[in-house]
Amino acid sequence: MPGRHTAAVLWTGGKDSCLALHEACALGYSIGSLVTFGPPAAAFRAHPIPFLQKQAEAMGLAHRMIELMPPLEQGYQRAFRFIRDELGVSQLITGDIDEIGTHPNWVKTIAGSLGLNVVMPLWKRERTIVMDSLIANNYRVLFSYVRHPWLGPEWVGRELTETSLGELKRVSRETGMDLCGEQGEYHTLVLDGPMFINSLHLDRTTVRTEAGSSFLDIQAMSIRKKDPDGVPVNSYPLQPTL
Repeated sequence: MPGRHTAAVLWTGGKDSCLALHEACALGYSIGSLVTFGPPAAAFRAHPIPFLQKQAEAMGLAHRMIELMPPLEQGYQRAFRFIRDELGVSQLITGDIDEIGTHPNWVKTIAGSLGLNVVMPLWKRERTIVMDSLIANNYRVLFSYVRHPWLGPEWVGRELTETSLGELKRVSRETGMDLCGEQGEYHTLVLDGPMFINSLHLDRTTVRTEAGSSFLDIQAMSIRKKDPDGVPVNSYPLQPTL
């Protein structure tokens, strides 16, 4: 039984890692922590570290930030050994869907060689099924970063809905953009969903555009308690300013 082992989720705060967590729990894996890799003093635009920490708090899970030091392959080896030996993890959950360009999947290759069981619930799944699953399970997914020319700044701060997914499918058909943004065409953040005890709210944001991309600059955020029906108390729609 997978639930007898301690598992960690490689966490970006986006739709794929959140859906992988969701499905791993449904399969019986016991999740002990969320783990994020990054360079020293990481300042991710698409997935800000303070937001990821708030997500973990809203889900009642621990979050660990692990630095990846160069060279890259040795850095991953050190990180996975730490996860295995210091965190006591035997199962590693990832939200990977496909290869990124021509790069090898370091998680599968290196973590597997160190004895970690790598679980990839979304691997090679049809893109539409991934996106539909997020909506069907009532996850609040926000577009946090987009690259031009696939998507413009007006997409930043939008939520994934039936309407926006329909528009995204049209863009994918017309431009060849990966519907799930697997080649870095866009990134997302998750505000709420079935795995959240409480929900996240962005209190003050702006949209910034530079160097062929646009991203959400989060200046203030808060955690909102849910009522017995799972609805955030005093919630209101995000209104990013351009």
